[in-house]
Amino acid sequence: MKKVISFNKIGGPEVLEFKDIEEPKELKADEVLYEVKAFALNRSDWLFSAGLHYTIPKLPSRIGSEASGIVKAIGSSVTKFKIGDKVSSIPFFTTEYLVHGEIAITPEKYLAHCPENLNFIESTSIWMQYMTAYYPFVKIAKIKKNDVVLIGAASSSASLAAIDIVKSLNGLVVAATRSEKKIDKLKDYGADEVINTQTENLSDRINNITNGQGIRAVYDPIGNPFYQQYLDVLQSNSLIFHFGLLSGESIKIDISRHVRTNSYLLPYSLFNYVQEENSINEGIEYIKENISKNIFKPKINKVFSFDESIKAYEYLMGYDVFGKIVVEIKN
Repeated sequence: MKKVISFNKIGGPEVLEFKDIEEPKELKADEVLYEVKAFALNRSDWLFSAGLHYTIPKLPSRIGSEASGIVKAIGSSVTKFKIGDKVSSIPFFTTEYLVHGEIAITPEKYLAHCPENLNFIESTSIWMQYMTAYYPFVKIAKIKKNDVVLIGAASSSASLAAIDIVKSLNGLVVAATRSEKKIDKLKDYGADEVINTQTENLSDRINNITNGQGIRAVYDPIGNPFYQQYLDVLQSNSLIFHFGLLSGESIKIDISRHVRTNSYLLPYSLFNYVQEENSINEGIEYIKENISKNIFKPKINKVFSFDESIKAYEYLMGYDVFGKIVVEIKN
């Protein structure tokens, strides 16, 4: 028997439990079974278990979208992977293929070989964060030199990856945080400017930073309270990528203010961009190339052991996190 993380009712970390499952004897044609060596946590995981994510769980349900490990078996149509390969999963829209536990199954399309210069802990910590930022800034907004980008909840793993990507495109990053002690960390990480939204007026600071020119794009995982603060300091044709709900409050769209700034709000999800074969492959290759050059490298906040998995989810709920939370499985 193998242990996985599961839940039988909607809620936070308190509903999670270890569950024994049998290792499957047969796989569907496109499936890959792998022994998990590490898995990474995301805030979308607790939104999923709480019933607040756009992916609604089918109870009882496993949890988690990012894991890395060693291939144990492959389906009859799998050609990209063989037994013994080191692989990591790419998050996608699913209620079936959840991966936190000692074993996982993922369709071939949503697996990648682990980068050679990363270990399992690092390999499970790249796809959600970097690919979530790749499509908005590289493919959609096409950020160029000196474009100013506002990044919310800047110490989260997704936002740290966004800083990496915007800087690699020669854009300018304005990072927003609620924590005074994270300001220096974010500057050291590469943010050009950091705003404490608890003590500073976001619009006034942005006007000062940009000499009244405003921002080209916004990376918003927070929701309405954050949205209301930056809506009046957007450039013409600017883009808001709204992809999270950390505040718990949905955006209340203000059409008049969008018209005044000729700006656009895009309800965004990585899941919508990895469905197409060409799109997901482009993202994988872009991230792998920058990983191989050490331009991108995951920021790991803390590593827990497998028997501490529930504690890891509880830690995820805190706001003192700077980077990725990972569970390592030594089996």
